[in-house]
Amino acid sequence: MLTGLRVGEALALQWKNVDLEACELHVRASLGRSGELNPPKSEAGARTIPLSPGLIDLLARLKPAGAGEEEFVFSSTRGGRPIAYGNFRRRGFDKAIGAAGLAGRGITIHGLRSAAASILIRQGLTPVEVANVLGHTDANITLKVYARLFDKPDLAARVRAAQSAVMTSTWIGGATQRR
Repeated sequence: MLTGLRVGEALALQWKNVDLEACELHVRASLGRSGELNPPKSEAGARTIPLSPGLIDLLARLKPAGAGEEEFVFSSTRGGRPIAYGNFRRRGFDKAIGAAGLAGRGITIHGLRSAAASILIRQGLTPVEVANVLGHTDANITLKVYARLFDKPDLAARVRAAQSAVMTSTWIGGATQRR
């Protein structure tokens, strides 16, 4: 969720795409619904995503001892192939949603991508920066399709603070101050 990867990009990840030392994830392929590896969705889809120390620690713990560079990060138990999309959804995602008590709330795999965009924007990244992380060439797509408002009460407080800052810096004793 925190990387904003498309599900096909996540399923296509091989250990050679995870640089634990540089704290980066390199998106170079996407797994098709039939199990074939394809190039990323667009030219912007081939990208490098910075990873936090916490995500690096998690990936390091997930990496099996002796895992080769060509092995898939999310592999099936038989044959070392990537997990099929349907199996990932039914056996992994749906079960995790249920265990978290979130079943029936309309949460989808693709919704995690939207959540990532919203989280990154909320944390101060610009729409252009978030578009880069998501693999979009146009930040307008990121804003239109993916970014969502999380905390309306916080929005009100932030708007009021911005208004107060403008009023304090431009109004003195009822007269407008030019700057």
